[in-house]
Amino acid sequence: MSDNLWVYGINAVKELVNVNKRKILQVLITEKNFYKYQNQPEFVLLFKQKIRQINFKDFNKYFVEQVNHQGIAVEISKPTLFQEQNLLENITNIKQLVVLDQITDVGNIGAIIRSMVAFGFNDLIVTEHNSVSDYGHLLKASAGMSEHLNIYKITNLTKLLNKIKPHDFWLAGLDGNAKNDVSYLKKYEKIALILGSEGKGIRSLVKKNLDLMVSIPISSKVESLNVSNAAAISFYALHN
Repeated sequence: MSDNLWVYGINAVKELVNVNKRKILQVLITEKNFYKYQNQPEFVLLFKQKIRQINFKDFNKYFVEQVNHQGIAVEISKPTLFQEQNLLENITNIKQLVVLDQITDVGNIGAIIRSMVAFGFNDLIVTEHNSVSDYGHLLKASAGMSEHLNIYKITNLTKLLNKIKPHDFWLAGLDGNAKNDVSYLKKYEKIALILGSEGKGIRSLVKKNLDLMVSIPISSKVESLNVSNAAAISFYALHN
């Protein structure tokens, strides 16, 4: 298994370059994109790297599956997600945590990450099992916004929540049937907001360890919101 990772797509590559946290090993780009982007300020650092111009149809030779690479990709050393110990070491500096309880749809996770960055959230917890595993897909789905977050991969979510609770965190789950409005959480200084998986919601074992459940008031004509939409509304409510 390669220790390197290909990041692809215009927005993901641009954000990767702008954040400048990763060492770029090489760049693949079509001739058309080379001349299109070589003089654009946001790509200046990219064009200082080792660049290979290749035919558009040859791009997929570099990926395990067919992807929407948009004629540009960069190879970096494969990033590793932070672990539980990293989170606990930094817990006193964190006031808001977003926790994804086995959400598997990379599109939803990407949208949640973009909303987190938009509303000033910095720390994300994902589960090791039944969750995102390919950081390249995550970068692409979030248009590179994942580079702005601290992402922690946790083996046992229930145990982790019990470890952060003594640090004055209120553990709140988002549930359509809850009585309290999500804006109710603004009264608490430190919040961990747990979002459940598509269709199943928050697992019962996790839910038993939460302090409260909150909901987003919506029209009775709509049964529920997509998890990424619900997340964005929740982040906005807490941000304001």
